[in-house]
Order: sequence, then structure tokens, then C-alpha cells
Amino acid sequence: MNKKIILFLVLLLLFSALPINAGEKETGVVCFFDGNDYLALEEDRKLHSVVGIHDMFAYFLYVDHPEKYVCFELKTDGINAKQFMAIFDKYLEEHPEKWHHAFASLFVEAMEKLLNE
Repeated sequence: MNKKIILFLVLLLLFSALPINAGEKETGVVCFFDGNDYLALEEDRKLHSVVGIHDMFAYFLYVDHPEKYVCFELKTDGINAKQFMAIFDKYLEEHPEKWHHAFASLFVEAMEKLLNE
């Protein structure tokens, strides 16, 4: 068989294996840990997860958006880790359609909602 035909058939086979979204836009980000994973954790592990993601969120605000960091600190002054966990859990409870999204992006959404209240 002609090499061009073989190449065409191989490429056709490879491209046929690619998923087609038919114009649908993917939401969320690729992650190792999503909302479903978080919800499956025991309470103490949930708390540790929230503490870690809160610290990273605050750090990135401080570095990349100092004005938002100041607003975040003022808005959340006196809120402890268990309260942050309750805020995040409430956000997840209100948005079960997003549980498959990345844990980090869900936390950011919950904190942005808190900042905008």
C-alpha cells in the first residue's frame, strides 16, 4: 500500500480518538483534588486542607494583589480556621454542581463571594 495512504489512515485513526466537545467549553482546572475528594475527608482532614489552601490563597493575594489582600484581612479579621471551613462547606452545600471542580478554585470562589458580601 502507498505510504501516503498509510500515513493518512494512521492520522485519521489518531484524530478519531480525540474527544470532541462540540463547542462546549470546559470549566474548572485540571487538579489532583476536587470538591468531591474534600467532602469525602474526615473533619480533621478537612480542617487541615482548608488551613493549607487558606494560607496559599492569602499568600498569593499578598504577592499578586496587595490591595485585595488588605481587604481580605480586614473582612476576615477574627475568623478562625473552623469558621473558614464552615464558610467553605456552606459554599459547597449551595453549589453541588461544582463539586467536580478543583478544590483550590472552589475555595477561591468561596472567598471571593465572602469578599463581595
